Order: sequence, then C-alpha cells, then structure tokens
Amino acid sequence: MTTLTTVGGMLPLALASGASGNYQAPLATVLISGLLFATFITLLLTPSVYRLFTRTEKVAEPEKSAGRKRLVRRSVDPLTQINMK
Repeated sequence: MTTLTTVGGMLPLALASGASGNYQAPLATVLISGLLFATFITLLLTPSVYRLFTRTEKVAEPEKSAGRKRLVRRSVDPLTQINMK
C-alpha cells in the first residue's frame, strides 16, 4: 500500500515536461521501477523460492481406532530441520 501511494505521488514527477522535468523525471522513473520490482520480489518471488526449499516427508503414524498405520505429510522447516504440523 505504501508502494502504491509513493508510485502515485511520483507519477506526475516522472511525466513532467517542464524545465525541472529534464533532470527529475529519470530519478522518478528509477524510483517507480525500483519500488515495483521490490514489491514483486517481496510478494511473489520470495514465497515461491521458500516453497521450493521446504520439503514434506511421509511419516507412518499408527491409527488408534483401527490399529493400522496411515501416511501423514509433515513439513520440515529447512532452517532448523524440525517437524512442523
């Protein structure tokens, strides 16, 4: 949300055609593209890469009522290697 307001505030500066627009427009363009790229990385790429490195392992757990084992998927935290439910 902060990125969108900043980009919205920088748009007039990036589109300015006056005397100061010649040297301020490139700065505003770089700011807008950098903020949008950082938002993309934070919201989409980082969780995707984390999901690639997390793994699930199949664990046989005894079922209490029927007396048979069933397979349960548990995810393992890649940093600490601790089973998480």
